[in-house]
Amino acid sequence: MSYFEHDKRIGTRGEASLDKYWRSLGYEVEVVPFEVQHLGIDRIIINPGVSRQSVEYKTDTRATDTGNIYLQFRECITSEDKSGRPAWVYTSVAQFAHIYLPREGAIIVVERVALSDQINAWQSKCPIHLERCDGFLYEGKRSSWENLGVLVPRGEVEEIARSVIRTAPKWET
Repeated sequence: MSYFEHDKRIGTRGEASLDKYWRSLGYEVEVVPFEVQHLGIDRIIINPGVSRQSVEYKTDTRATDTGNIYLQFRECITSEDKSGRPAWVYTSVAQFAHIYLPREGAIIVVERVALSDQINAWQSKCPIHLERCDGFLYEGKRSSWENLGVLVPRGEVEEIARSVIRTAPKWET
C-alpha cells in the first residue's frame, strides 16, 4: 500500500469516527459533494435550529506520542514544480478545522482562519517536516510528490482553539 493510500485510509476512518460522534450528540452531519471537498470543506455540521458550520476534518495519529500537531502548508512539490502549491491551511474555505487525535479521543476545534493567521509564525520557530508521497495513481501513471508541514506544539494549537473535546471515540493502534 502506498503512503497516499495509507493516509487516505486513516482520513476516511477519522471522518467516519467524527461523523458518528457528532451524530451521537444530536448534530446533523452533511457530507458535501466532491466538488465542495476541493474547496477544503469535508462536512457541514448542523446544530438544528442553532447553527451550520463548514468543517475540514484532519486526523493526526502521531500527535499523542510526539506532542506536536502536523499542519501542512505546501503540497504537491515535484521535480517539475519545486514550490508546489499552498495547502489546506491557506486554501480551505471551511470555518473550522476539527483536528482529531484518535488515540486519546480528543478533537481540537479551531477556526481555520486562526490557523492560517498563525502558520507563518509557527513556520519561523517550529520544526518543518517533509513527507514524501509515493505511489498515487494519477491519470493512469504513478505519481510522487512531497508535502511540507510544520510540527506545532499541541499546546500552542490548543491555545487558539475554540474548544478541546476529550470525549470522542478512541482507536486502538
